[in-house]
Amino acid sequence: MVDTQDAGKDPVQKRMALAKTLAQHLVDTLSATEPVIPAEGMLAGPLRGTVAPESSSQVDWSADNLHFPMDVGNLLRLGPAGIARLSTANAKGLPAEQANYLCSIAATYEAIGEFILAHAETAERQATDATSAERRRLEAIAANCRVLSAEAPETFAHAVQLFWFVHCIRGGLRGEYNVSSTIGRLDQHLFPFCKADRTRKGTTQQTRCRTLS
Repeated sequence: MVDTQDAGKDPVQKRMALAKTLAQHLVDTLSATEPVIPAEGMLAGPLRGTVAPESSSQVDWSADNLHFPMDVGNLLRLGPAGIARLSTANAKGLPAEQANYLCSIAATYEAIGEFILAHAETAERQATDATSAERRRLEAIAANCRVLSAEAPETFAHAVQLFWFVHCIRGGLRGEYNVSSTIGRLDQHLFPFCKADRTRKGTTQQTRCRTLS
């Protein structure tokens, strides 16, 4: 954990230390938070995180009042792994503060990817003891989470699950879920995925009809 007091009076060093502190807080919280697989439905993810007191005490929550939307467009376009890779690549050759900021972003999204992967592994373990439809449901959750831990979403189900993860993380880092976290124009961001799914479904049905005719 980075202590912002160690940065002295240099404002640049203070901002760099703060970026690392916030990133480390998210990493610590996600590491301590158990994966949650729902008893029904398809959306995995906890509504609140397990916050270490020593981590939370260094975070000024007024920096995010939860009343402005996240950059859902880039989240769904790149996925956590893609954002982490792009941030790391773009940090090369930049001034220290900018590079530090991008590396902090990379660290947060790498942690999110690992958190999503933990949900995939948990759902897979639960599926081994389940039967019939319940096993298929858990396997579908695991498959969605495995994709999202390493790649950008491709389907409507992927996109909704990824948004739900990040929405819960943003609203739950205080240790209790804050329902005021805005979703913005989520309909516009999800529509392309819904349209692509319907197109794929229509193509599959047309292929089946041609095969049967």
